[in-house]
Amino acid sequence: MPKRIRIFFIGCPSLDTAAASYLLLSQNSVQKAVQFEIYHFWIFGQKAHGAPKGLVGRLLLWLGYLPKPLSRWADRKLLARIDYREEPAFKKELPYKSWFSICKNALCNYDAWFKISNNTYDVDDCPSIIITDTPIEGGFISFTNEDIGLISTAKWKYFFKPVSALDYVLFSVQRLTMRLAFTNEIGSHYPTRGCVWDYDDHQPDARIAILVGSICHTCEKKLLASTDGGTYADLSRLIDNKWLGDKSIQFSPAAILAKVYKYDLSRSTGLNASTISKFTDTFISELGKVLSDGLKWALVLIITLTLAAYFPTVLVKIKQQLSMTPVPTIGGAKSEKLAGQFKLQTPINAQLDCTSCPSISKKPATAPSPSAQARSR
Repeated sequence: MPKRIRIFFIGCPSLDTAAASYLLLSQNSVQKAVQFEIYHFWIFGQKAHGAPKGLVGRLLLWLGYLPKPLSRWADRKLLARIDYREEPAFKKELPYKSWFSICKNALCNYDAWFKISNNTYDVDDCPSIIITDTPIEGGFISFTNEDIGLISTAKWKYFFKPVSALDYVLFSVQRLTMRLAFTNEIGSHYPTRGCVWDYDDHQPDARIAILVGSICHTCEKKLLASTDGGTYADLSRLIDNKWLGDKSIQFSPAAILAKVYKYDLSRSTGLNASTISKFTDTFISELGKVLSDGLKWALVLIITLTLAAYFPTVLVKIKQQLSMTPVPTIGGAKSEKLAGQFKLQTPINAQLDCTSCPSISKKPATAPSPSAQARSR
């Protein structure tokens, strides 16, 4: 029987939870070790206590009937307000010392409502992971304790960009799943190995594990001690993420994300693939081309002026040579071009490549001192 992992979205006004849900559930089709399940906390809040009241709530509800993308933005804000109404602690930074009790209380409230209202459905107590846009005190991005995991998307871009936000969410869920579902002995190790459980005291290394997609030998031994070879093979297949494919492969998760959810894993980096994000990407690309052309002609002008200033005789000789350049034979007749009828043409073989290497995200001045890599308690 596969292990079951429940995934809750609580307080996600920016994250595209529909695209994230599809991506996380796609894991169920490529392995049998874990059965991932999606739960939307707002459903409990709305069915138990109705839609949000007040001017802002009614305005967001009205905006939800407008064309996309405004309606999607309004929906995310509205559903987050429902979450905050049921669990006000998610409206502000989650305290470092009390995150577990807050998350446990939220899950207990949900389960109490669900078991009474839906007692004929398949219900099973199993480890749960909460995904939220709410930051965690101390700059941490995830925690695990007992049977609960917490993932925050608030500071993902400081340490993982240009890796996309959805890649970060997928990686974090896979990381916590290994501990919650299989062994409590697995945990962060100080050396950086490109493993999902790297501690990464040097914070820019945090993105390496996502890009490498591997389990180190130390973590491998711990997993094999509590699982069988088939389960470990399934977990390894999940983490290397080759099953994602790309948008050119029909019906691959990456292609469906791009076509249905408009989220291109190779280009979309934010928590959602908003029209504003797409416009910004296009604008930056075109601006780069314009700046590239401007830089190129500026260099040509500078070089020309430099030659004219330091080597005036060189330009005179070039002009004299051009004035006497013979014209190719046309119909058996030969002639010479008179001075001033030739213009110096500067060949342009290729435009400058304006694509820059990804810069290493730096910790902002206001970021707290502890490492932002997930730590297990």
